[in-house]
This record gives sequence, structure tokens and C-alpha cells, in this order.
Amino acid sequence: MGDDQRRVRALSLVALTLLVAAWVATRVGSGTRPSDRAASQPTAQGRVVLAYNLSAAGERGPRSSNGFDRIRVPAQTTEVQLSLMTSKPGPGERFDAELQSVDGGGAIPLPSPTVDPSSRGAMVSVTMPAPADGDYVLRLRLVAGASSQVVVTSAFRVSRIPLR
Repeated sequence: MGDDQRRVRALSLVALTLLVAAWVATRVGSGTRPSDRAASQPTAQGRVVLAYNLSAAGERGPRSSNGFDRIRVPAQTTEVQLSLMTSKPGPGERFDAELQSVDGGGAIPLPSPTVDPSSRGAMVSVTMPAPADGDYVLRLRLVAGASSQVVVTSAFRVSRIPLR
């Protein structure tokens, strides 16, 4: 991918993130009934989910620093959806996901990822509680029977930001 394509991709991602954050900010306290809201919007319980596409190791995303994709998470966000592109699982195969802080500690298993096949592979997404500031590694494992292997690894840095 050329520098111009990276810049266009980075600007598109920033624009999309700003639009979603602005839309979410207008919906908080808007007086609409919870049944009128989609699952990825604020609810009466305060659930706010933002989605991010990550790069696999070796393909760094916008404004990378030390090999980390950078994710800016608004303060009221309760959950994030992380997505990675990979190859499609074969028959009888599934994905598992785990998250590990770079600062140490064991890997935390995440909820079962969703898989959306496409002509280029599969978009694998996992929704999880919004992490605190820090550096993390997301690993996707391809599980077939009793065996598993890591097929995608992505490192990312989370920065929680206050909304004004």
C-alpha cells in the first residue's frame, strides 16, 4: 500500500470516527425511547459501542507508534468492537479471541468473535468492554477440534479521551 493510499485510509477512518462520535453525542439525552435505538447506540443503561478496524502484525494503521495501531476511545464508551481481516475458516473451524496487556498479565479470553465472509477472506469482529489506557495485543486463534493456532495478532494503544 502506497503512502497516498495510507493517508486516504487514515483520513477516512478519522472522518468516520468523528462522525460516529458526533452522532453518539447528539443521541445521549435526546429523549428517544430505548426501543428506537440500535444496539450500537446509547441505551437507557448507557451502553455506547464504537467499532475499530485493526491491522494485522506487519501492517500498521494510521499514526502508528512503535508498531501499535492507535485507538482513541471517548470517555463514555462502554464497549468497543475490534475487527481484523483474515482468511476464511474451513469446515469445522472457528475463531477464538484473547486480549493481553503489553504491561504483563495473562491473556484474557474474549467473547466468541463474529465472522463475516467476503470474497477477500473474512472480517472477524469481537465486542468487549472498552479497555483502559494502555497497550494491548489482540490474538485470533483458529480452532479445529482439539488443536488451535494463532493466525492473526494485532497490537494497539488505547487512549481514553474526554468529550467536550
